[in-house]
Parts: sequence; structure tokens; C-alpha cells
Amino acid sequence: MLTEEEIKMLQEFTSPPMQAEVLLDTLVGKGKSYLQALQNCIEFSRFYLYLRMRHYGKWGPGSLNPPFSSATITTDRALRFSTDPLVLKHLERVESKEKHTLLTQLDSLFMVEGLTDAQLQEHDVLQLELRQGGRGTPRQLPLEKLLLPLSEVTFPPHITLTVGVAGAGKSTLVRLFVERWIRGEVCPNITCMMVLNLWELNIYDRLSTEKLLRLASPRQAGPLVGSLLILDGLDELRALLDFSESIACTDPQKELSPECLITNILRGNLLTDTSIWITSRPGAAACIPGGLVDRMTEISGLAEEDARGFLEQLLPDTNGFAQRVWDHLQSHRSLKALCSVPALCRIIGTSLGSLLHAQDSPFLPGTLSAIFSWYLKAVVCDSDGLEQIGSARRTIANLGRLAFNGLIRRRTVFYESDLKSCGIETPLIPGSLCARLLLSQNSPSSLSFAFSHLCLQEFLAAIHYHLAAKRAIFDLFADGAMSWPKLGYMNHYKSAVQKAQHADDLQIPIFLRFLSGLLSPQVLRALSGCLPGKEEPGGHSGAAVDYLHSLLIAGKNVSCRAVNLVCCLQELGHTELIKGVEEDLEKGTLGGKLSMLGCSALAYLLRTSNSCAHETNLSQCLTYKLVQILLPQLQYCTGIRMENNNFKDDVMELLASVLHNKDCTIQRLSLAENRLSNRGVKVLGKALMVNRTLVSLDLHSNSIGPSGVKTLAESCKAVDLPNPFFGFLGSNFTSTAVPLFPPVLCLPILSFHHVLWLPTLSFGFPSCPLVSHPVLWFPILSFGFPSCPLVSHPVLWFPILSFGFPFCPLVSQPGL
Repeated sequence: MLTEEEIKMLQEFTSPPMQAEVLLDTLVGKGKSYLQALQNCIEFSRFYLYLRMRHYGKWGPGSLNPPFSSATITTDRALRFSTDPLVLKHLERVESKEKHTLLTQLDSLFMVEGLTDAQLQEHDVLQLELRQGGRGTPRQLPLEKLLLPLSEVTFPPHITLTVGVAGAGKSTLVRLFVERWIRGEVCPNITCMMVLNLWELNIYDRLSTEKLLRLASPRQAGPLVGSLLILDGLDELRALLDFSESIACTDPQKELSPECLITNILRGNLLTDTSIWITSRPGAAACIPGGLVDRMTEISGLAEEDARGFLEQLLPDTNGFAQRVWDHLQSHRSLKALCSVPALCRIIGTSLGSLLHAQDSPFLPGTLSAIFSWYLKAVVCDSDGLEQIGSARRTIANLGRLAFNGLIRRRTVFYESDLKSCGIETPLIPGSLCARLLLSQNSPSSLSFAFSHLCLQEFLAAIHYHLAAKRAIFDLFADGAMSWPKLGYMNHYKSAVQKAQHADDLQIPIFLRFLSGLLSPQVLRALSGCLPGKEEPGGHSGAAVDYLHSLLIAGKNVSCRAVNLVCCLQELGHTELIKGVEEDLEKGTLGGKLSMLGCSALAYLLRTSNSCAHETNLSQCLTYKLVQILLPQLQYCTGIRMENNNFKDDVMELLASVLHNKDCTIQRLSLAENRLSNRGVKVLGKALMVNRTLVSLDLHSNSIGPSGVKTLAESCKAVDLPNPFFGFLGSNFTSTAVPLFPPVLCLPILSFHHVLWLPTLSFGFPSCPLVSHPVLWFPILSFGFPSCPLVSHPVLWFPILSFGFPFCPLVSQPGL
């Protein structure tokens, strides 16, 4: 940030306060981006000290000391600076900048029992798209209770794990927690807090526990009783944890690899008296055995009102741009889902806002590639980061090379040597294009860099691959290793598609979306002037569409990877397939039209279409084979109507497997007017024993007898339903569910094949359990008397008067 002359001028002053004053004045003259760089340097390099500085002025001389003792030496030292005018000036600027923050979503976390299959197997973006149906009603845990026992008879957690997708605010949560602890607002029982960013360990081949503690708290001699060690960013560690191969160690002085050291800490072999709180993205957190974690929480993300408020703050104008952006997001479910992540909400808002400011166009893009293209264009054209167009192109090419190298090596944190190998000079000039796309992180031991979001790294990596594939001879994913020659752009594109279909690397699917989007003329127009070389819009898009179609046709079921190929078609601008299926879905004319291509497009619509957000009508269009093909995607629906599909009991076995799945979000299910019997209902009953989301079920007009109804009733009685409203509806799928309070049975009479059968026939007559329940009611009038089979049952008797009804519909039925 300073020239050699400016450094010499600072060195002429011997007094630190005078040096600080001259430094501030120098940076003010250079512009606001330099002041922001100073702010970042103070905030990120020693943020625990920065947070203490921030609040000493609030305590003031003579005020009570904060309610902790382990940091008393550091606290007393810093209190002497609480009246320093430079510190007060710094605090003034910080407070003015933080009048509006996105911290409300971090006031509480979700308590979860474990990771879902989507969190274990899918990219962060796909997780956001798939969880739109929600996890049911997870328990909220206030931040101040994060490390406290939940009741008087339980112990505080020894190991706490907090997961969240990239950009959700995990590091911000840690900083907020430390800040509130310093103020005495949370966990006053913690005597010492040590914070360590795990990316700092990547520069060490081996280190001991003692050295790790010195990194986390340089001034602390060792862990104290009641101390907390925060390990922030497990996903930024250079390698995944391997509990099966790591060597057990109880010696705090023995040097181990960083991964082995962390596994021994989590196992309880080291730092046994220290509580551990670790944060991570779900994929890296999956390496930790569930039995080691005492409490797992998840960052909930921004609610709709928070995301909308942030967009209004981001686009403060009188032209209604924020409202237009929000209206656009309302019509694109996937983009709206991404806005629950603050970092992605900022990128989407900046992209769409800059497009409106530049063109005031009525058209706004709806694909990820177009969003990130306009975001990159906005950053390039920013007034503070304005560069020569040739220099900007070289910078983007170098950043793309860095991003792609990180992608194939599964790295999101980079160091100065990585930047220099890609032609990026350090230190980064404040306000430059590099400084706006790469965030620097300082620590006493090293300096690291990371892209402002994981998706931005994947987008720039796709740009590099798109440009390199035109002239590359060998496989670009080989990373210097021997490979068969690959000539021509399409061969490299096919290689990327195959990599995305079969690789375990979760970053590749979204990378493929961006790569496909770069073949779209709309995206190339947005990037005009930013990419080196001359682009030919539409040059390979047709061949790419044909290849994606061939893969979808050859599939056996619609997996998440197959749906990602449909997303690639959407990024390419090929919308004919999706529009055709959507029209048939809305008209109810899908019957006989669901090929493998159609099933893939339907699965895509289940995620993204607003018409499928609450209820999907799949009546009169499904067969056993089609249900088998669509099965992996049905669990992410909220409401499904599968009426009049001629289903038999074998279909119930498929649907039961969906209801068994912990990722299932189905709340309403209609299987009316099919050919289900007692056998199929018994399979369903077993699924209901473990399902926690289904609240409404319609089974009318099937071939279900008394034993099948008994099975369903016993399933409902045996399980403690999380939602007290659960019922078997009569004829209308949208009717209000009948309240069922286990273990008391309160079922309406069910109608099967238009013949009335009372469920209590199989419950052990002649003594009738209905008599003992004073509030039981029967909606008899909806079953189409006058013929009633109840009359022919010799044992059944009706003690109507004992129900306490002033009026009973049974009496008024003329045919009864």
C-alpha cells in the first residue's frame, strides 16, 4: 500500500502514535480503497485483538472489567488505549460502516441430528436448490446457548460442529460469538477463548499440540480449565480428515501432520479439558464420525425478508431497481434459493443491479452463467478498479488459471507462491481487479488468498477451460500427467461432462454449468471485451446440446447428475424441452409423453418451477417404470398428486423407500383412485413409522380392507408425530387434515371402492373402543348413502347417544 518514499517518511517518526497518524493521513490521500485495505488488515490479521479494541471504548476507564479472567493481561494492556484518539477515530469509522449488517440470521442456529444425503453428496448450490422444501421444523438454538447444556440434567457439549454452505457466514459467526463473549453476553463460564483458522496449518508438514495452541493464542501459555478452542474452516484444510488411518497420539509435544493432529483432538486424545467448536462446509464435516460430535448445528441462512432488505440496502435508488430485482427472483426459484446465502445474494444483487443501471433493460438473466458474467463485467468496470482493457483481460486469464488449478487440486485457499506461478503479482493493489475478486487473509504465520465465493472460483475456472480447450492438445484435467491426445473444443467439452458425471469432486457439476453457459450468445455478449481472443457466438452450442441429449436418453434413472445436465441445457439457452414438459404439466396432459428426456426435464421443473413449489399433479401419467425412473427426485417435492395412475402394491414399495429417506420433504401425498390393497398399505405403514414430514395422505377409492386400515392406525399410534395434524382424507387432496393425537385413534371413516367400511370392524368387537372416546366424530354424509354395509354387520352396534352429539347425521340418513 505504501511506496518506498512513504515508508522512509514513516520511519522518520519514532513515536508510534505519530507514525499511526501519518499512516492514516497518507492512506486518506490515496483514496477510500486504501483505507478499506487497512481496515481489512487490522480486522483479519488479529481479529480477536481488533474486537477487543472495538469495545474498550464502551467499557471506558473506571468501568467494570469484562466477566472473564484468562485474558486479563491483554485486556488491561488494551484498556490503556481506550482513550487514544486514533483508536476512537478507528472505532468511529467502523461503527459508521456497520450500521446495516446481515447478522440477524446468526442470532440462532438450527439443531440437526446429522447431515442429509444431499449435504454428503452434492455441491453447495445443489444443496440450496434441493432444500427449498425444508427439513420440516428443525429446532432453533439461540447463539448464547450454543455451548450450554440444554437441560438441568445434561452436560455442555465437548465437541460442537456447525455446518453451512460456502458464504453462509461461518467465519462471521465465529467473530460475532467472540465479540459477544468479550462483552459478556454469551458463555460467561468460558475462561479462555482460542481461535484458529485452519488454513493457517497448510504451510506446516508437521506440528505439535503446543505449537497449534501458540498459533491460536500467542500470548497464552497453555490451555486452561474451561477454555474453548475454535477451529474455523475445516474445509480449508489441505486434506480431508481420515479417522481410519490416523495414528493415535496423547503426547502434546509430539509433532504430527495437521490432519492427524486434528483427528486426535476430536477423538479426545489431546486437549481433553478443552471444549472444541469446529465449523465447516458439509462435505468436509462428513469425515467426522457422528459419534464424536456432541452437538451439531447448521446456519439457517437469510430469510426472505432479510434477503429483500439486503437487496434494498445494496441498491439504494429511487428507480425501483431493488423491487425489480426482487420480482425477478420471485419468478426464478433457484436464484431465490441462492439468495439465502449472504455472499451469493450480494453477487446476484450486484449483477442484476449493474445491468439495470447500465441498460435499464426489461430483460434480466435467469441463469448462473449470465449472473456471474454481468457480475464480472460490473467489477471490471467499477470506477475504483478501472483498468486498461488489455490489462483486465490478462488479469482475468491469470485468475482463471489460478481458479482452475485450485479446482482440479481441490483447493480453495492459495498462497503467494500460487499467485506468482499464475502471473499474479503480490501484494495486490487495493482497488484493482485482483483485489476485488481475491480476498487476502493475514495471520502471524502466513498470508493467504481466496476467491470471494466458491462459485466465483468455479466460474473463472470455466473461463480458463473454455479458452484453453480451443488450443489444448492433451486432457486439461490431467494436471501435467500423461494423457491421450484430445483435439478440438468439443472433445474437451465432452471430457468435462464425463468428469462431472463420474467424479467424486463436488465442484465439477457447477463448473460444467458455467462451461455450458459460456457457449450461450447471451453470456458471450455480457463478457464482450473481457475475454482474450475472438469469440464466435453459437459456434459449438448445437453440438453440445446434441451430446447432452444423448446422455440423458441413455440414462436409467433421473439422478441429481442427470438433472444437472438439464441445467446445462438451460445455461446453453436450449429451453424447448423444458417448456414443452412444463406446458403439459400445467394442462395435465403428460400421459404417454414421459420419455427419459421428459423425465429429466420434469425432475428439473420439480426443483425450479413455481407451479411445482407447493403441489405437483402427476395424475394419470405415471407407471411403475416411470416412478422408478423419477424416484430419486420425488423426495424433494412438497406435495404430490398421483391419482388414477392404476398403481398396484409394487409402487408402494418404491414410494415407501422415498418416505424412509431422511432427505424426504413430502408433506402431502395423494394416491387416490388406484389399485392399492392391504399389502401395499402395510408397506406404507412401516414407512410412516420413520417419516417425519408427511402430514396429509389421501387413499380413497382403493382396494384397502379393514386390516390395511388397522396397520395404518397402529403406525400412527406407535410414532410420536412431530406435527399433531395428520389424517387420511376423503376425496379432496386440499382439504384440511384430520387432527390425530397419538396414541388416541381418531380416524374418519374411509371409503374404498365407494363401499363404506368402518375401520373399527377390525379392532376387536363386540366391545367397541369408539364408545370410550367422547369427542369422536364421523363425517358420514360424504360417503354417498342410502346403501350402507354397516347394517349387515351383526356385531356392530351404535351407542350414538354416548357421543354427546345434539344432532347426529346417522339419524337423518333415509337409507340407514
